[in-house]
Amino acid sequence: MAVVVIKPEGPQHTVVTSESLTLECIAEGAPDARVVWVPPPGSSAREVEGRGSVTLHIDEVTPGDSGIFTCYIYTDVGQQEKTIQITGIYVNSTVGLLRILFADIKSRKKVTALAVWLSGNALVGDQ
Repeated sequence: MAVVVIKPEGPQHTVVTSESLTLECIAEGAPDARVVWVPPPGSSAREVEGRGSVTLHIDEVTPGDSGIFTCYIYTDVGQQEKTIQITGIYVNSTVGLLRILFADIKSRKKVTALAVWLSGNALVGDQ
């Protein structure tokens, strides 16, 4: 039997919608194994098939891509499968700043806290 490796590792993975997702399934020790990625119903991804190692890629993840992706490995000895749960988190693209004014009771000074939104992975600076 082949050792089945899925990347990213772990039983689940979270990705921000509109970002890309790459899943790799490798049949270690069985280079001629037939490898098939099957996305969940409703996903924008299509089934992908190959030999030994297969990569499934989604350019822009949508909430519909959330679900269980299954990798099937077929060899002369039999069939194996491994799954990964993908969760697409929707992030509102609105970017903004919020200032909160409060007082430090001991010093009796006003203190301003600043909350920021992110744009993608980049911090949006003070305006």
